[in-house]
Amino acid sequence: METSGHSTTSTHRCMRGITLIHVGKRIYRVPTASIPKNTITNHTMLARQFSAIEDSEAKEETRGEAVDDKNKILSDTSPEITINLTYPQHLQKFIFGKNGSTLYQIQRDSKTTITINRGDDNVVIKGTKENAEKAKKRIENVVKWGIDKLQPTHFISLPLTDLLLQQKVAGFQSAIASLDIPNIDKTIFIRPNSLHLTMGVLNLHMKEDIEGAVQLLKSLSADIYDLVGTRSVVAKLLGIAIMENNPEKANVLYAKVEESEERDVIIKIAEFLISKFTEAGYMKKENRPFKLHATLINTSHRKFADKDKHKRNRRIPFSAIQILNKYADFEYGASRIEKIHISKIGAYDESGMHRSEGHIILP
Repeated sequence: METSGHSTTSTHRCMRGITLIHVGKRIYRVPTASIPKNTITNHTMLARQFSAIEDSEAKEETRGEAVDDKNKILSDTSPEITINLTYPQHLQKFIFGKNGSTLYQIQRDSKTTITINRGDDNVVIKGTKENAEKAKKRIENVVKWGIDKLQPTHFISLPLTDLLLQQKVAGFQSAIASLDIPNIDKTIFIRPNSLHLTMGVLNLHMKEDIEGAVQLLKSLSADIYDLVGTRSVVAKLLGIAIMENNPEKANVLYAKVEESEERDVIIKIAEFLISKFTEAGYMKKENRPFKLHATLINTSHRKFADKDKHKRNRRIPFSAIQILNKYADFEYGASRIEKIHISKIGAYDESGMHRSEGHIILP
């Protein structure tokens, strides 16, 4: 342990088996028993010994900074600054790490104090400018690493709002339910009033990400108008398919969009949006080709009884063979595409549609 002193003369005195050694402005507490008897009274020799230690420490310390203990970081006399960061609580777990290990390591390595209060989105860093910036960079990298492991939060959607089409889909789903196919129940059916074409999924885990993605979409409105032209875009749903290769173990069944000039325009819009949102970092680059679809059944929506809580993280597939054979050319109708939305996964508004963070209007 070190404390400050003003004497430049090397002295010592004994207190309960502890000898205090003055070296410059530092005082070292040393067990008396550890000092050879023939040097205990030699002040000059002791001073030289600890002066050498002090010189060695100085080489390892950058600006006189030292770590006191696991929770308290001591800094030099450089001006202290405060950096305020905002991270939602579901991202703060990456900053904490297991049992607080990541947070402690960042504090130790950067020689800063970092405060995160329970129930608060604020992360407060205090330290010298250089050290605080170092801690900020570490935190940003840790959170980015964590986000890469999380599921998408939003998606770009083209809502299918035509009432006749929605009624036709509802009738199709009722017919499927009546087939009594194992592992198919109404909880895995997509609500007819939330039907949409999916352009791609987004990773918007922070408020500024949501705002940035909405702003990006709106900034692309003129470009999308150029792709569409002056005519309205209409999507006609015809036939069904599944996402998986094995029809006996299907998890997602969807309606296909009939091939037409309108379909080609929709695909051009999708490819344009995917390119721009991937470039901006809101969407992960996909190695597989874009597949235009309107999901009708998705086992990830399955609801379990309370007694089956242990199953909630499992996807239980179903056999789609009978459905594919019977409804291969089923016609659902057509819907004019009026808007492009950034929608929240798993969240719905009062009308039953996916909650929109923002949208643009098509011709």
